[in-house]
Amino acid sequence: MSRHIFSGSGAVTFAFLLATTTRSADAATYTCPPVDTPTVITEATTVTLGSTTAKSELCTLTRRQASSGARRVPVARSYAGRSWEKSAGLFARSGSGLVVDCGGGTECELTLPSLGEDQEYVLESFSYEVTAEAEAARFLEQSHHLTITIPILSSFVHSFLGNIWANPRINQ
Repeated sequence: MSRHIFSGSGAVTFAFLLATTTRSADAATYTCPPVDTPTVITEATTVTLGSTTAKSELCTLTRRQASSGARRVPVARSYAGRSWEKSAGLFARSGSGLVVDCGGGTECELTLPSLGEDQEYVLESFSYEVTAEAEAARFLEQSHHLTITIPILSSFVHSFLGNIWANPRINQ
């Protein structure tokens, strides 16, 4: 039984988890293709995918309408050298049929939901650059709540501890 079809010059390594935690011997193996050279997967139940290696790399797996390329639905992604994970949306919920098992290695095994009529999976790579300024700005944006929260929390703790310390002396 054919499990995959390659499209373009790149191959993609994907790993999909089976219902058990053992790796499937008949899982098709893919690596993320070069940018602008997507790999089409038309028949797959379990695939093995390699995680991205570069900090500026994103590899996505989507389901789309085969005849037009429309109606894209995100399935899974790997980025910045991280393992594969479910993408937000339809396949993120439990019971969707998508299972991702990375087992702590550099490859992940994905069990894919069955394709409907005129559907296919597409594996694509994207490259992006993040300047040091942008990375610092992202850090400050994500952590700015701490600068507000810490003084408020500190004030509360001091007040609370002060009351505990003062109350036994008042009641004596």
